[in-house]
Amino acid sequence: MTRFFQAFIFVFIILFSFNVPVKAKDSDCSNKTGDAALKACAKILKTQLYQGKKLSDLQHSITYDNIGIEYMRRRQFERAIENFKHALDINPNNIKANNNLGSAYTKLGKNDLALESYNKALKIAPKYALALSNRASIYRKKGDLGKALKDLDEALIIDPDSPYDYLQRAAIYLQTKDYKKAVADYSSALEQRPQSSDIYNDRGVAHYYLGDYKQALRDFSEALRINPNDKQTLNNKNAALKKLQQK
Repeated sequence: MTRFFQAFIFVFIILFSFNVPVKAKDSDCSNKTGDAALKACAKILKTQLYQGKKLSDLQHSITYDNIGIEYMRRRQFERAIENFKHALDINPNNIKANNNLGSAYTKLGKNDLALESYNKALKIAPKYALALSNRASIYRKKGDLGKALKDLDEALIIDPDSPYDYLQRAAIYLQTKDYKKAVADYSSALEQRPQSSDIYNDRGVAHYYLGDYKQALRDFSEALRINPNDKQTLNNKNAALKKLQQK
């Protein structure tokens, strides 16, 4: 190949590259945060290309959901709700958008609307662990602990490594005075979060109510090793020490 021909090909490639429209990708929107995420999402909504294809309604729904997630990060929950609703107007079966809408309502304390959104997500996908966990938190707030436990049991079958679900269930067991089960769930949560002073403190409380003051003292001491400035844990430790001294 002659140098002239090589140069011609090089120039042709450069010119062609400048004339090819930039394709918008969903990853440009979903893998970014802050202003970059909003700009990337806006670009997808405006462009006529989406990975080489015209935008479809389903793709618009995903993008609006991603915009809502960014507003959730900013704690602008009303704007998040607006975008999640846009996503669902386009595709009512968008599981993530239904769940995310419920989360936004939860942040605003609109528990009935949140429950409605989680129910819609679970009607579409009954094994969606995140929606089960979120719905359980609403049932807890409403005082329906039986339904909350049922959702958490199912969520943990689907995702047995979720520390948040173990903590939710342990809190219910602590509330219902089922302290042995509370200890077991706090222990499972600690396997995922071994440096959590809060979990050690809470497990110590469960041991305390079981009358196992020695183990409670160990947990409170470990919590204070991780977070020496926690006054509540220090008070709990002193209470356990007092109980041991009385024996």
